[in-house]
Amino acid sequence: MGRFDSVEGETPPGTHWMIERCYATGSVTFNIFTVGHIGGNAVTAVGGFVGKMQNQVMIKNCYSMGDVEVNRSFSGGEDSFVGGFGGYMTSEYAVINHSFSKGSVKSHNNETRWHSVGGFLGDFVTNATIKNCVALGSSVSMQGNQTNYPPYDPLTNPNLNGKERVGRIAGFKTGNIENCYAQVSMILYHSSSYSGTPTPIFNPPTIPVTPDNRNDKHGWGISMEKMDIFWIGPSASSPLFDPAVWNTSLVSQNGYPTLR
Repeated sequence: MGRFDSVEGETPPGTHWMIERCYATGSVTFNIFTVGHIGGNAVTAVGGFVGKMQNQVMIKNCYSMGDVEVNRSFSGGEDSFVGGFGGYMTSEYAVINHSFSKGSVKSHNNETRWHSVGGFLGDFVTNATIKNCVALGSSVSMQGNQTNYPPYDPLTNPNLNGKERVGRIAGFKTGNIENCYAQVSMILYHSSSYSGTPTPIFNPPTIPVTPDNRNDKHGWGISMEKMDIFWIGPSASSPLFDPAVWNTSLVSQNGYPTLR
């Protein structure tokens, strides 16, 4: 579920189907109070821009501004993937490039299966790719029902230890993350109990980051006052967001780029 519920390209290798220069401004709230599969294949996928991407699809130069919230009060045997921009990428040929999300993400889920929540993308498979993307929400909150699984340790084993996964860029990373960034003040919250209260998973609550994190599930942390440097990119000859496509006139005022 998202502004695009599900997008699907061709199955064999070849030319990508393209979604380009699109945006979503409203928030997404998804309440599930009865048993039933959403989106097929026993997967609930919710994002601010797109729910699920399948096969050879590329999303480029797009953005979402709204918050994303999922409330699931039952356990019906479905995996759940929730992200600020997208929920789930199911194909190794899927790509998201030069895009950003602004909203915060919250998933309150009574499901006992896999549960991934990310500031930009919930979950994606091996060889799917997110590159040159940014997550700018203030928080990512995961509240689940995973008390029968090993404790969640986001630093020493963020992908495999337990069934709950949360990150600033992606909740779970088996695909490729290339040159991605996140709001440095974004706080990740977690509770392994459906009835519990999510608490920050890091102490201090923001993540200690270095530039090397730009290919990691948490991204390279940037601060709002440095947004003008960020949008220009690593050099004038290789901006992260093409000034021919993006209008960055509001950046110096802590605003956000818009499409031309």
